[in-house]
Amino acid sequence: MGLLGLLFTMGRVQRHDLPAGLTHALRRGVLISLFMTVVLGFTFSGYIDNYAHLGGSPPGPSSV
Repeated sequence: MGLLGLLFTMGRVQRHDLPAGLTHALRRGVLISLFMTVVLGFTFSGYIDNYAHLGGSPPGPSSV
């Protein structure tokens, strides 16, 4: 989750330096990955620690 947060933030911060298609694809890929992580996290809650994933979310954007 931290890497997804970092990618999302970098896409927003550096959006003027990147081609428009790449920025859109990056944002779309991050949102799809985030959605899949949440769905799989709740589906397999016995095997995946959702709190660990949530704990990894804030450090990603803050590392920019």
